Amino acid sequence: MERVTGCKILRNEIGIPSGTRTPSAQTVQKALRIDQSLTKKDRKLEIAKLYAEDDFKDKYAPFNENEIEFLTALYRMDLAKISLDHPGIMLDHDL
Repeated sequence: MERVTGCKILRNEIGIPSGTRTPSAQTVQKALRIDQSLTKKDRKLEIAKLYAEDDFKDKYAPFNENEIEFLTALYRMDLAKISLDHPGIMLDHDL
């Protein structure tokens, strides 16, 4: 954030907006059990209720460390390819 804004920002000075927090594994499991025959609108309402009840203490993390390392390596390879294919493009690591 400091690289983007040019301002010194203390760690945890800016709270995570509740709408962008990662739900707990328990909330994800409950959401997966919501009746699929409900309308999309009703399913979204049910998920919103679950989200409102979430304490966000444990974060849903579907990947283990090895999977994260593998996916990160793929991501870096993609960025390198984009840089080669599109010279001059500005990527996150350029900020």
